[in-house]
Amino acid sequence: MAKCQLMTRDLLSALRNSRPDQALNKSVSYSNFGVGLLGYLLGEADGSSYAAALKKYVLQPLGMTTVTMADSALLLPGHHAGEARSHWHFDALAGAGALRSSATELARVFSPWLAVRPNLLVHDSDVDLQVVATDGGQMSVTRVWMTAGDGEQRIYWHNGATGGFRSFAGFNPSTGEGWIVLSNSDFPITRFAFGLFPDSPELARQAPVQAPEDYSEYYGYFAITPEFVLHIFTRQGLLLVQATGQPAMRIAAIGKDQFALQAVDAKLVFERDDKGGIVRAVLHQGGQVMPAKRVAGPANIQKYVEIEINKASLKAYAGSYDLAPGARFMVRADSGQLMIKLGGQAWLPVFPFADDRFFYKAVNAQITFNRQNDEVVSLTLHQNGANRLAPKL
Repeated sequence: MAKCQLMTRDLLSALRNSRPDQALNKSVSYSNFGVGLLGYLLGEADGSSYAAALKKYVLQPLGMTTVTMADSALLLPGHHAGEARSHWHFDALAGAGALRSSATELARVFSPWLAVRPNLLVHDSDVDLQVVATDGGQMSVTRVWMTAGDGEQRIYWHNGATGGFRSFAGFNPSTGEGWIVLSNSDFPITRFAFGLFPDSPELARQAPVQAPEDYSEYYGYFAITPEFVLHIFTRQGLLLVQATGQPAMRIAAIGKDQFALQAVDAKLVFERDDKGGIVRAVLHQGGQVMPAKRVAGPANIQKYVEIEINKASLKAYAGSYDLAPGARFMVRADSGQLMIKLGGQAWLPVFPFADDRFFYKAVNAQITFNRQNDEVVSLTLHQNGANRLAPKL
């Protein structure tokens, strides 16, 4: 089977398995999966592919001749935490961020709204500036752009990030000005880019979901496992959930005892006892249902101690492991160090703490390699209270 056919099959399989028991969030939440799926569907509607349709209807009319989805000698290496990172490749989800471009070429994207010549695209570009949702917290959104400000100070913009890269493109149709900022590092550039706009609107702090006292009964700790606990609390008027080892995320009520996470596609459902007290939270994310019992305090983080092993034995673990459609572990032994990479993420070292068991230092997760007749046949990822099996290919 050709690679493109395999990736398409993985995409459709992931679509069939997404959100089986998860209520839709009523507020705006950006989805890379949704944008990538849209790109695939546009290609299907054109009877070609996303890349071919994009070239035909957008890139060629706008004169964007050097934009590509392939790596080239002109593409700089990305950097994360000061270290070089390999380039990401998206395959079936190319619509989410596969294009490689320059500031000069990206400036042509603004031409339907800033250029004096007629719009070269076949659709009405004014429709792309019409606000379709206003509950995005920091901004309103059109079907194409995020937007902020009013009147002549209204700007339209979008940002993006892949491993080791950041990008921002924005424009003001009233003044005919546009700004592009590209970075081959993980430095957050959006606020910096906003500062380049004269009289630019502030990225306003998100308004409180609701008065904190209304949700006080939900405050506290909920343990999926003793090592992975959800903390519900408020900060600066915002209702937040913070999982062990992860940043705090805003949550919003979507129903009785139900809350949606606004940064990721997930929800929390709280359960009560016979007296009406909240005794459990259930996290729904990625097709998984993870119950969390109410506990008195934060996680009891287990400390893993690295042990000495025969470095030559690491070769037995090397290979590919299929975790899920579009998510594959790559394992290699590199100069006596076991390295693991998941999908388009960076290579990370893991360290032995028992026979066939390794732990990450960069994230709170562990790996168990499973054997059959002394041969490694799969691995199990232990993370966020879940144990996920990945057969060896």
